[in-house]
Amino acid sequence: MVHKFKKLTPEELDLLLNATIFVSLLAASSDSEIFEEEKADAIKLAHLRTFTSDPALHEYYKEVEKTFAEKIEDFDKKLPKGSEERGIILREKLNHINKILPKLGEDYAEAFHRSLNSYARHVSVSHRNAVEFFFIPMNIDGITNQRKKNN
Repeated sequence: MVHKFKKLTPEELDLLLNATIFVSLLAASSDSEIFEEEKADAIKLAHLRTFTSDPALHEYYKEVEKTFAEKIEDFDKKLPKGSEERGIILREKLNHINKILPKLGEDYAEAFHRSLNSYARHVSVSHRNAVEFFFIPMNIDGITNQRKKNN
């Protein structure tokens, strides 16, 4: 486990380790649920991030990957199905994480934010299929970005 995490309470650590799950579910929540392809893509991305993320985050993603697949299913089932309610709950959890990050240092917090933003972008467009991408390879509001999120 990352040495910096020793500064966190068990509850804070648990919340931090679930951040990618919250981001994945929020990025996919415009239609009140996470699609199987979004879920599969989020799981694959959690694995890839163990070695493609900022080196400071490698250990974090190795830890996340251990339980990601089971936890995303569990959280998805427990959350309300209405996209507005889901969004409120997930944003609240992410706001708590923002309060934890200063304990880990500015550089780590910045790398963490960059990584989660990238993660959210990736999951939110994973529902696009290959045919759509081949014929319309750029993002066009109202056509390919129908599920665009407000930040």
